[in-house]
Amino acid sequence: MEKIEKYNKKAADPKNKSKEIIQSLDIKEDMKILEIGFGGGYFAEKFSDIIGKNGIYYGIDTDIDCVKYLEKVNQQSLYKNMKCILSKPEEILNLDIEFDLIFSRNVYHHLSGRVKYFMDMAKYLKENGKLVIIDYDSSFSWHRIKFSSHYTKIKVIKKEMSEAGYSLVNSFDFLPIQSFLVFEKKKD
Repeated sequence: MEKIEKYNKKAADPKNKSKEIIQSLDIKEDMKILEIGFGGGYFAEKFSDIIGKNGIYYGIDTDIDCVKYLEKVNQQSLYKNMKCILSKPEEILNLDIEFDLIFSRNVYHHLSGRVKYFMDMAKYLKENGKLVIIDYDSSFSWHRIKFSSHYTKIKVIKKEMSEAGYSLVNSFDFLPIQSFLVFEKKKD
């Protein structure tokens, strides 16, 4: 539980600009959202409130404690529109749904085989749906992430996502140490 509180406290910290992230996503009522690596569930709860009773939120995580925690949060929520899935890393699920938004924050650098993973994820993205990747980037000002492997350079994300069949349609530069990239499936 301590780890989950830490994740949520960090996400809620104003310097991490979570409110601005959510505003930039232009989430609407009734949307279907998939989050890859929801951690403590901070964004899951915010998304759930915005999409309302007819929206659907799916969250994938590899940590059983995070999954159990968000399942409990969902039972206590107003809309009960969150579905939590325990997954192995890079596991592609067998879902019968297409999403308006696939969202990933601070997870990309943990994935291996990213091109194949996101190629496989494309079947879950609606034709004009958006895939958002927020990840640490070492090109931002001096920070401890430069001395760890917990980042992915923007040019690497762009290259890999292009290889996976996506086009960059937007980017935001208001995050202090992270890239914020928005993709769509490439048009034929």
